[in-house]
Amino acid sequence: MLDKNSVDEYLKLIDFTILDENHFVMVEFEKTDKERFSTLENKETEFRDTSRMASFYDNNQRKLILDSKSPN
Repeated sequence: MLDKNSVDEYLKLIDFTILDENHFVMVEFEKTDKERFSTLENKETEFRDTSRMASFYDNNQRKLILDSKSPN
């Protein structure tokens, strides 16, 4: 896939003048919302349990288990 807005730069990079469109799917990327990533990465960690067997969610909303062994 090749972004429609990047074709000229790509052709310069590979030192060609014409793009063979049979080998590429032309797409148009949307602009990235950088604020959304900043908000997700800087969000406070949510603690679900304060016991020794605590588990919590990291900034990417993945569940992390601190100690999965039983206290025996």
